[in-house]
Amino acid sequence: MKLLLTGLLAVMLVWGPQTRAQKDTSAGCRERATCSKHEHDQIRLRLMHGTNCTSFCHCATLATHDDATVTYHWVRQNCSLGTQFDSSKGVCNHVGHFVCEH
Repeated sequence: MKLLLTGLLAVMLVWGPQTRAQKDTSAGCRERATCSKHEHDQIRLRLMHGTNCTSFCHCATLATHDDATVTYHWVRQNCSLGTQFDSSKGVCNHVGHFVCEH
């Protein structure tokens, strides 16, 4: 029984994090701050805190260097009047159609 539980725990440790959805737990973005390749490729958009969900940041390419490395940075985007950034969908949505999670 002890061996079975140890094996199950090992499977959970190895397999668990890779199969769970990766939740974005960052505090948001700062305009012109650098973002990572992972943020560019996987996360892409983040709520800009302190804006009542009216702005978000987009991780964009800043420069491609001679050695083929790439630098990324956060760019502020504003939602249109009457909309707010819906983090669950990654779009600006009509006010009242979702709960602003700031």
